Amino acid sequence: PSAGPSQEEIMRPMAVAGRVARGLRVALVSLCLVWGSGELGVRWLLFGEGSLPKTLGATLRDPNRFADPLTDDDFWKLQRSFQEEQDRDQFERAHPELGWLPASVHPRSMAHKAERSLRGRRPVLMYGDSFSECVVPQEDCWEALLEESPLADELYMLNFGSCAFGLDQIVLLLERSVDRYLSEEPVVVIGVLVDEDIDRCSLSFRGHPKPKATEGRAGFSWEFPGEVSSDEWLEAHPPEVSSYLGRLFKTSELFPQAWGDEEKAREIALKQRRATWLLERVRDVLRERGLEHFVVLFHSERLAMGREGRSWREAFLIRTLEELEIPFVSSRGSLFQDHVVTGRGARDYYIAEGAFSGHLTAVGNEAVFPAIVEGLSKRYHRPANIADAQASR
Repeated sequence: PSAGPSQEEIMRPMAVAGRVARGLRVALVSLCLVWGSGELGVRWLLFGEGSLPKTLGATLRDPNRFADPLTDDDFWKLQRSFQEEQDRDQFERAHPELGWLPASVHPRSMAHKAERSLRGRRPVLMYGDSFSECVVPQEDCWEALLEESPLADELYMLNFGSCAFGLDQIVLLLERSVDRYLSEEPVVVIGVLVDEDIDRCSLSFRGHPKPKATEGRAGFSWEFPGEVSSDEWLEAHPPEVSSYLGRLFKTSELFPQAWGDEEKAREIALKQRRATWLLERVRDVLRERGLEHFVVLFHSERLAMGREGRSWREAFLIRTLEELEIPFVSSRGSLFQDHVVTGRGARDYYIAEGAFSGHLTAVGNEAVFPAIVEGLSKRYHRPANIADAQASR
């Protein structure tokens, strides 16, 4: 019979396996050391005090490189930490439920400071974000345009729009203020910025603590910020970034887009469920009170001027408004009609730079105002009308 394998032959594979295992351990330890050193370096550049880290890390101190402003509180937490005190958004009229209030609204009674100007006229209650509030001088805002229109003898606008509001805060302010004007049979106008107002509902902090509708087994419920300052809230809720180096990779072009598709799909589905719940509240509040109402869909320059196709947000909003039988008008068609008649372009309609970049100019408000008049005249839009206007471009 042949002899079996020698001891040396038996031990040789084990020795090779041992060397491979040791090599892997060394490589793993080295990778951890390199990653850890890189992580510490990035954190020093981001948060280090003194001129050297601030100078070397200037390009890194951009919250867009670490988080999504439409979904992630960490974006706004980091933005606040990167900004100088004088550059931070100021929310002097903090509110324990709504987060903050516009200067036009009394924080206890929710009365509008201009209600004395009604003088027997029917109030038009305008709710929304900065597109509703307007960032141009007051004489060029919606209430002034209405006051200069043939409708001024019958209608007067009380503008409840507030900078940086999401659909959640818009609905909360509507619910807390509309009953004050019931005896005057108001028309309720709800401005929704297609690009962002749904997404802002994902946030608990946007320069200041804000309410958030969270989903549980029984559906959605409110989480309110309470009586707390931004600094106090941030101290209790620091950024939830385990690795800034990892976030840099995730937001870079090196990160395979397909890896994030499933997570993005889940986020969109949650945003749609939350927005549906909020729009159902709008429908129920206004129907129970028998109030005339409609939604105005505002658009950014890239959507309104045809630089991008119809987004999932616009398709979702239009479909949901139709299903809930909430009438609406869209700013897109009015802007396009004005463009056809006057030859004006994006630089005329939208502010190009500065703190209010991307908002409507006075000319932009003037061009969009006919859509609001159509709503006040009950000439509401339909999906086919919007699709035709887009196709005509």
